[in-house]
Amino acid sequence: MRQVLPISILFLGGFLWLGGFQHLSAQVPVVSVQTGSPYSQYVYGIAACGVGMSDVNINCDTNVAVNGPQMSGFMAPGTSVSFSSGLLMTTGSINYGVPNLTFGNGDGLGRPGDPDLLPLLPAGANTNDACIVTFKIRPGCDSVRIRYVFASNEYPNFVSQIDDIFAAFIRGGNYATNTNFAWIPMTTTAVYIGSVNAATNPQYFIAVPNGTAYNSHTVVMEAVAAVDPFQTYDIKLVIADESDQAYDSGVFVESVSCQDPVTILARNNNNPNSSQVVEECVDGYFTVYNYEDTSMSIPLTISMLGTATNGVDYTIPTSATIPAGQDSVNIPVTLIADGAVEGPETITIAVSGIPCIGDDTATLTLLDPFIVDAGSDTAACSEELIQIGGVPDPTVSYNWSGAIGMQGPINSANPSVILSTPFHQTVTYGLTATDQNGCVDTASVRVDYIPLPLADFSLASGVCVNEITTIIFTETPIPGGNYVWDFGPNTSSILGSGQGPYQVSWSTIGPQEVRMYVEDGICTSDTITHTIMVHPIPTANFIATPQLCANEQAQLTYTGSGSATATYNWDLDGGLPALSGSGPHLVSWNIPGTKTITLTVEENGCLSPPVSQVVDVFPLPDASFFAQPSLCEGDIAQITYTGSSPFNASYAWTFGGGTVLSGGGQGPYQVQWPTPGQKDVCLQLQENG
Repeated sequence: MRQVLPISILFLGGFLWLGGFQHLSAQVPVVSVQTGSPYSQYVYGIAACGVGMSDVNINCDTNVAVNGPQMSGFMAPGTSVSFSSGLLMTTGSINYGVPNLTFGNGDGLGRPGDPDLLPLLPAGANTNDACIVTFKIRPGCDSVRIRYVFASNEYPNFVSQIDDIFAAFIRGGNYATNTNFAWIPMTTTAVYIGSVNAATNPQYFIAVPNGTAYNSHTVVMEAVAAVDPFQTYDIKLVIADESDQAYDSGVFVESVSCQDPVTILARNNNNPNSSQVVEECVDGYFTVYNYEDTSMSIPLTISMLGTATNGVDYTIPTSATIPAGQDSVNIPVTLIADGAVEGPETITIAVSGIPCIGDDTATLTLLDPFIVDAGSDTAACSEELIQIGGVPDPTVSYNWSGAIGMQGPINSANPSVILSTPFHQTVTYGLTATDQNGCVDTASVRVDYIPLPLADFSLASGVCVNEITTIIFTETPIPGGNYVWDFGPNTSSILGSGQGPYQVSWSTIGPQEVRMYVEDGICTSDTITHTIMVHPIPTANFIATPQLCANEQAQLTYTGSGSATATYNWDLDGGLPALSGSGPHLVSWNIPGTKTITLTVEENGCLSPPVSQVVDVFPLPDASFFAQPSLCEGDIAQITYTGSSPFNASYAWTFGGGTVLSGGGQGPYQVQWPTPGQKDVCLQLQENG
């Protein structure tokens, strides 16, 4: 239980001492109050220009029987409160905040508190004697500001014990529930005794005020909330005692205001958020607002400005009246379709007689008729993905029709389309566009889908190096088509044009790629590639024994480039046996003479040039001779060569111990034996080896 200090009252001449021991001079300005029904007038009085207020509801004690009502109007020019006038809300009586009206620090009214305040206070708090004022506002701006001063007789003795509080709640629009927006600046801490005092946030605190009976108060504070213009919000202002009811607090509210309030709004008939009007589509209007007393009608004078011409481009009244009981009036603008493309123009009005403002202006932008561009007609190849449409405009919504080939998205300015088709066909795509002003236009674009030309060709699987082969285009020719061939870098000759056929040879062995495609206007076939193997021409070189005797075997050794699988064609000129394969081989001739051996080799269809070797086949020499079969001892034998060998052959004679009396080489010889008996005469003949 906190201690209640006694109140001392002392009159000294023209001065008055009262609760809190605050000295007031008769010449010093002091807070004064205004009471009397209807009390709603003091609430309506804080609505500044740009804020329309309605539906005021007061849940405060307005009984004046004892110490005065819980709320009133006030005036405080020249005081530390700083406000000329406004609304005073207290937790007891207005008199405890006004010098000379009463003595003491507060009343206990026995009224309930407000549960909305509890989440803003330290844990365990409770409230009572709440004074609650609610009303609706329709601000003509995007930010609402409430200026106030929170004061209390809880200061300074009960700072650490009692937390009387003030809050300003807003609900509506983006605020789904009552949301406090009266904070200590740069924080999310509500305004109560413990959050702003001489020790906590002292920069916002006036410890020794003047002109008010409250012990201390804050500096001028601002509660600011972001809003949507011309939307309706519920505002709740509440002040309450915390814990007990012994000492009063009060809040001086100067105003609920808009910064830069809108008094004239330019809009079109389709979109209240657009200040554009469109020829041949949508007219517009200007709304002039009255945030003051709506009980009387307000005459307005209208002057025309801007680049558009009244009577040529549009028509508009030159005067209007805000009727009594209404907070606004609409001034219609009717466009005149002149068929001329003029670019954006402005329709600007200057209005005189607007309450709380006087004169103000607003502008509508006049646009030429809305025209959407679907893009130029185009052509596409089968299976080619292309985009149709035009440059995107973020203020325009798009919707395409024409399902054939449409890839989408159909709500974009330039969707993708693709179609696989074996024949020529034309598809029309329709576009419906709606701009931000609700104007609709349609357009279409045609796409000619052209089938892809077909390409293919035939060629041999293999060819010999430098051998000419024929390449034939095998698809249906396209009149006027462009045939693009690539035979590779190793060709030795090319003969042909257009679709062909082509006569081609290659100078390099190995696989060679042939490519081709067909162009038909903008469309190109797939590139077709086939491979041909270019084979080397084998060689038929071989080595043969150059000379030999009849029936003697000669060796043939192959030295060419053919492989084991090649075909070897041997011509032995009568030699035996018949041969195949690369060898080596053995061959003989039984008939002497000059023999010509010829070889050709065939591999992979490639035939070598023939290669020949000459072999001399010599006959075996004839060693026949005649000798007398018998003779007497001492007789001379006549031995005569009877064979066919020439005289220059090599003749090796043995006469069995006889004495050669004459003869040499081939003979004839005369031989004599000194002894009787059988004598062997032998001849060995060597000719051509």
